[in-house]
Amino acid sequence: MQGANFTNLTNDEGGNTYYVDIYVGDDPIPFMTQLDSGSSWLWIFAERCGIKVEVPQEFEDEPVFSRKEQQLLKKLRRSRHYSIFGQHHNSNSHVKVLRKHRKADEGQGGSAIQPLYSYCQGIEDKPEVSYGYGDGPIRGYYSQEQVKFSEDLKIPKQDLLIVYYEDFAKEEGLLGIGMDKSFEYNTVFQQMKEDGTIEKSQFSLYLSPAIAKSNEESKFVIGGYNEFYMGEPEFTFVDMESDDGYWVNVQGVVLGDDLNLSEEGDSDGYSALVDSGTSLITLTDQLMQKVTDYLTQQYSMDCWLEEESEPRYKELYCKSTRLAIEYPKLQIQIGGKLFYIPGEAWAGDCEDIGSGIQQCLTLIESCSYDNSIVLGDLFLRYHYVLFDQDEKRIGIVRSKDRDLILQQEAKTSLLKIILMITIAI
Repeated sequence: MQGANFTNLTNDEGGNTYYVDIYVGDDPIPFMTQLDSGSSWLWIFAERCGIKVEVPQEFEDEPVFSRKEQQLLKKLRRSRHYSIFGQHHNSNSHVKVLRKHRKADEGQGGSAIQPLYSYCQGIEDKPEVSYGYGDGPIRGYYSQEQVKFSEDLKIPKQDLLIVYYEDFAKEEGLLGIGMDKSFEYNTVFQQMKEDGTIEKSQFSLYLSPAIAKSNEESKFVIGGYNEFYMGEPEFTFVDMESDDGYWVNVQGVVLGDDLNLSEEGDSDGYSALVDSGTSLITLTDQLMQKVTDYLTQQYSMDCWLEEESEPRYKELYCKSTRLAIEYPKLQIQIGGKLFYIPGEAWAGDCEDIGSGIQQCLTLIESCSYDNSIVLGDLFLRYHYVLFDQDEKRIGIVRSKDRDLILQQEAKTSLLKIILMITIAI
């Protein structure tokens, strides 16, 4: 076992987002933060400081992209700072605008600052910073505070934002555990290594199956990994493609056991972002069209791609008399090895629409941007992944519970068949 610092993860009711509890300030206040390997900031809300500020007019009409899309844009722009243009809005002009707006709001009966907790003290005088995600910007006060994961794992002074504006998140904050060469503050892992709290800038994620009796089965292992969560003896290691995120090379994509979806002559493969902040698996338009055609022609399904409200994304729907357990597995080739997602897993949300036909909104989608794909939580739930920032590599191994997941999903599908037969009789 390497790395003995374990933190429990919880997920939402749909099982699509994972959270970790942290404690901020000298009088440690708990925050439930979303775990995101696609960004770098640690931030919490400023509401407990009594702060409520509207959005300055100058920001209202700025473009908004999905987070997955900005992840792809980021590879070329090489920045996750506010907007896709890599502009870090902490200049004096923006500070003046934001402060002027806040004071005007307070003069009209807005909430005044109430220093209830240690991290709220002197917040008016802290620098103000904006930072961008595809789903929208955040704005807040830069601070250095004590952050604790447990009594044995704490950071005396961690760079973070105390956010007074955001328009997309439902959490109490966000814990960015990503890599970003252009990021000018200390991330959580950089600070822990500087402090000597951990020897290696590594972490690993074990996302338990949806059938787990307790959310506490999911683990965030800080400083290394634990063999207990490995379903096979050795990791398959692959180098990261850049210093700007957890990008690896995918050599090929296979549907079932025989259809290689990859383009002929595409020897370079695909760039793939391993991202705990994304729920689905995102493929290129060309790959998704092949998936759609194959399911229609070989499995006699009625499948189609439908545009989402987010730009450049299309969802895959399928109608068929086939059950989810009959969908072909999706295989991703990384480091010369095939890692697969069973069909019943990516078939997604299915409902009976009558006459023995099921319609499924699948958990794979297409993106028309670049030659890149995203491996989100759907991939991570079936594989235990080690993120090694020191060696700039990622280790992937089959999750210890993958067989348990498959057995349970097979039982569920069998029960559905029995129910359908009973109804028909």
